[in-house]
Amino acid sequence: MRERRRGPALENFSASRRGERSGTPAGFPRFQAKGKVAPRFRLRNRATPGRAPSSQPIRFSDPSHLRLPKFGPLKLFGPTRKVRRMIDAGRFHVYSATLTQRAGRWTVSLTGVAAELHQAERSRTKRHAIPVGVDRGIISLCVAADANGVSIESFEGVTTLKQAHASLNAANQALARTTPGPKAANERSPDSPNDIAKSPIPDDTWSTRLPRPWLSVVRSS
Repeated sequence: MRERRRGPALENFSASRRGERSGTPAGFPRFQAKGKVAPRFRLRNRATPGRAPSSQPIRFSDPSHLRLPKFGPLKLFGPTRKVRRMIDAGRFHVYSATLTQRAGRWTVSLTGVAAELHQAERSRTKRHAIPVGVDRGIISLCVAADANGVSIESFEGVTTLKQAHASLNAANQALARTTPGPKAANERSPDSPNDIAKSPIPDDTWSTRLPRPWLSVVRSS
């Protein structure tokens, strides 16, 4: 693996020194320190040209399993529908599979070459007969119109508006809870009878002492 990577790395370094390589200047290749990079390795798909995808070393045995050389079928957690359809249709050829460990999980990445997709083959379903332009507005979320300015379809953004209203209602409720009381209660006189705390008086005889003046109140049933 290191020998195969060293050749292209030295070639990129030499081309960068000669000025034949565009972009960021490439430095001299060096080995990566163990323990400072994510563990990874690559498996090559040594397949004979013209062979069926089902007979290649790297292939999908079913929608949730990827077969790798020396490992066999591996369970996948993720959608594989698009890449499987491209491989079955002959529009994608796998060159290699790279396995990387991140956060205790292994991620597999397939590298290969894909056939160019013609513009006429894109989005066959739900395609309008003429091209349209999309304009974002204030009242409506967006409006689609043709070259003459005739509106074809308008998207109101009902779901986004409902979510915004729900957030606004929650904010209003939170603000109402922080207010000490209603406006009428705040403007009430402090000497109002409603502000005097009333304690329930038990039926039996009781006695209590007031702070000032020092009086004793006694009530008999």
